[in-house]
Amino acid sequence: MVDGSSCRVEGCWGGGVVGGTVWARVASDLWLGIARDGVAFVLQVRGAIMGTQVSAIIRKRAVKTKFPGAFSGEDKWCWEQSFINVNVGTEDVKGIVFVQKGYWVDVISTHDVDTYLTQQDGSHVNLKIKKGLQHVCVESPGVHELHFVNSCIFFGSSSLIIDTSNPSPVYLKGQKYLVKGQIHVESSSANVVDKLSENIFVDIVSNEDTVVDITTATLTTLGKDLSSAAVYEYSIWANPEEKLTFVPQDSRNNGEKKILFYPRQQHVSVMQDGCQASIPPFSGRLGLYIEGSVSPPLSDVQIRIIAGEDSHSAPLKKGELALETTTGAEGHGPAGLGSNPGPQVPGYHVKPVGPHSFSCQKLSQISVHIYSKEDAKEPFPSVLLSLSGDDGYRNNSVTGAGGVFLFDNLFPGSFYLRPLLKEYAFSPPAQAIELGSGESREVIFEATRVAYRFVCIF
Repeated sequence: MVDGSSCRVEGCWGGGVVGGTVWARVASDLWLGIARDGVAFVLQVRGAIMGTQVSAIIRKRAVKTKFPGAFSGEDKWCWEQSFINVNVGTEDVKGIVFVQKGYWVDVISTHDVDTYLTQQDGSHVNLKIKKGLQHVCVESPGVHELHFVNSCIFFGSSSLIIDTSNPSPVYLKGQKYLVKGQIHVESSSANVVDKLSENIFVDIVSNEDTVVDITTATLTTLGKDLSSAAVYEYSIWANPEEKLTFVPQDSRNNGEKKILFYPRQQHVSVMQDGCQASIPPFSGRLGLYIEGSVSPPLSDVQIRIIAGEDSHSAPLKKGELALETTTGAEGHGPAGLGSNPGPQVPGYHVKPVGPHSFSCQKLSQISVHIYSKEDAKEPFPSVLLSLSGDDGYRNNSVTGAGGVFLFDNLFPGSFYLRPLLKEYAFSPPAQAIELGSGESREVIFEATRVAYRFVCIF
């Protein structure tokens, strides 16, 4: 008490004390420093337990305080009004009421994020968290769960716990960023929409060209007519500064023609701090197929598709390899869009018999042996062999020492073989040969020396 003036606070206080009287010193405006159970606070911004009221009644005249100014302490509660200014005169001041609104919780975040708080009664309170330090007033006591709303930033978990009885600071640190994209599948191809699957797999490739993960693009919008497109959406959480390549694949194995995607892949660098831009969309459409056959039916025949012109929808230039595939068990080989298919069959001669059909004839060979009539055991010298055949085929080759030579990779047909060497006659002098598909023929010539060369020295 100073100069006989007093201040009495009536209301509730922690521990259930009701109607208690606390004496305090008063300045010219109403700044009441109150202590109870070792807790100090300023009545201007502090009060009692949630839902109760604190009333301050000022007696007839103001008095001087021993310590001028405002008394302050740790502020754990939030109020509907943070302060009320009161001018003290000679009359009692009544009706000063402070209503507690909730409990302060400090949230420290690296990014802006929308959240909602789940209260004990199941209701939700929406909160907009800002980057940096933010004081959040939690209006009801107890344990609450903080959830993130469609956040493009991953903070380590999908939710966090806030306990008003232990209001420790909440730290939100962004760890990963959401990277998302779309695949638009054209509906212009007949019946393609009816045969679409619910999902499309997207390979995620690292800088080392290794598939590190596979995500699923889910069908979200189905094209209603030929002018619209079916839309698939996919997303992953990526680390900062990560570089990834996305490659969609049509994984259907139901015998249907597959969907091809343009571009074939998209490169993404996660360099921006915060929400990432969407990946440019892929366009998917039913492949324009080339179907052909190989006769007789041969499996594993290599088919190469070469671009006939520069592509307008893919990074493919004229003359470049567009696709390689092989025929199935019945000699049929479907392939994607391209031109100039060129089958390659080791040991076979391939002839085009239609726009995309080929005739394969197994290649043949002719084995030649030349012997000397006078001495069959002696190695015969090199002989010129002249081989001619259908369609202007001609091959002039020389045997090695011993008179042996092999003509291989010959297509089936008619051939004429003739050996030539000065001073020798051969029996037979020439040989007509009919080669069937995959046939191997042996031809033997007997050589007889018919002339000698003399060197005269004078």
